[in-house]
Order: sequence, then structure tokens, then C-alpha cells
Amino acid sequence: SLQNPQKLEQDQARVLHVCPFVLGGGYLFFVASPFWMPPDYSGVTASRIGEEQQAENRTIRLMKWDYCETQQNMEVILEIDSQAIDGIEHYTYRVMERNQGMVTATPVIERADLVVLHLENLPRKWAELSLQMRLPESKASAMNESGELGRFYTTRKAVHRVKKIEEQAPRQYEREVIEQTIQIHVQEIQSCEQRIAAEKQTISEAEETIRDLRSELKFETETEQLETQEQIHSVEAEEQAARERIQEQEQTIRELQE
Repeated sequence: SLQNPQKLEQDQARVLHVCPFVLGGGYLFFVASPFWMPPDYSGVTASRIGEEQQAENRTIRLMKWDYCETQQNMEVILEIDSQAIDGIEHYTYRVMERNQGMVTATPVIERADLVVLHLENLPRKWAELSLQMRLPESKASAMNESGELGRFYTTRKAVHRVKKIEEQAPRQYEREVIEQTIQIHVQEIQSCEQRIAAEKQTISEAEETIRDLRSELKFETETEQLETQEQIHSVEAEEQAARERIQEQEQTIRELQE
């Protein structure tokens, strides 16, 4: 049966009235997304634990990002090394899910050197999150109008999962940061040692190449000897560069062990 013509006109008018708001909201979210996710978005790369960002004489370091699926909550720890003299210790935190909008972020601890955030009521089908830490709007400077201090990302695949998230005493969070810092330093030292081993292999190969080239000199013509000498100098330069890189890695290890 055909619909009542008057009712059909009313339904059409209602759709036309609602559509601008729906489309407008979607457009605003689409336009706003680049401010939260990387501008060349093709899927974000999760920030690694220990990653640092610097702004406004502060270094913000991501020390923890845990997710409890049953609670649909997260816990994030940020360590702050501030050389600023502006006296600011309270910040603005904004969290956005790529497709589903804003997520509630509540500071459970907020100190000059440590921030613990609880992200609550996550969307069930969340995929990627962007966490921004900013200066209060009244404190943003002419050089940094947004007041942004750091931006970190996680994904459903990369996030560290836990069975339960509970608010803890400040001392417990401090202990977690210390333990995580030690673990990060151990991993960095291991990476340095691996790079040193690779450089030593480069040096060994360079030394062997130089020996072979020098042994050939006595059988060569004067022109060939000049070319061989140039090759020897080039390989010696590579060897020296490798030795310098080893010194840099050894210095990094000493600093991490302090």
C-alpha cells in the first residue's frame, strides 16, 4: 500500500533537517583527526615504552601503557623531566580513538615529575588511540599556541594487556618507573653491545682486506700500485670510522650505567 502523502512529506522534511547535523559532525571529526593522528595516516605506529618527547623545557617520557579488556580501562604513566621555571605542574590531557572520538582521561596522580592517567569507558571496538599532553590553555605561548608537550600512540595489537587495573599508592608507581627505567637501560646496553660486535666485525674484515691489498702491491705496476693505495686508504678510513662508532657506543653504555 502507498504511504500517506502528508506523512511522506513530514518524513522527508525530518531527514533533511537531521542530515546537515550528521554530515556536519562527521566532517568536523574528519577535519579534526589530523590534529590527533599523524598527518600521513596509514595506521599509526605505537609509541614504545621509554619514548621521549620534548617541548617547553620539558622531557615527557612514556613509561607505561596498560590495557584491561574486561574493565575497558587503561593506565598510562608519564615521567616528566622539567627544566622549566614557569611553575606549571597541572596539564590538560586529551585522548581520541581514531574512529570513535574522545575518551575520558583522569589523572590519578599529577606531580612535577610523574603523571598517572586512567583512561576509562573505552569503546569496545577501539583500534588506535592518540594521547596528547598540553599546557593549560591560559599558559600556551606565542611560540607554541597549542601548548602541546607530547603526543603518544597505541594500538589494540601493540598495547600491553593486564588482567586488572587498580589505583595504587604513589610509592608503588615510583617503583614501577624505576624498574621500567632499569629494564630500558638494560635493553639499550644490549643494543649497544650488538652494534659494537657488528663494528668489530667490520674492522676485522677491513684489516683482512688491507692485508690482501698490501700483499698484491709487489706484483703490480706503478699505476696499479697507485690505485691499490687509494683502495687501502679508503678501507682504512672505513676502519677508523668503525672504531669511532665503537667509542660512541661505549660512551653510551657508561652513561647508562651511571
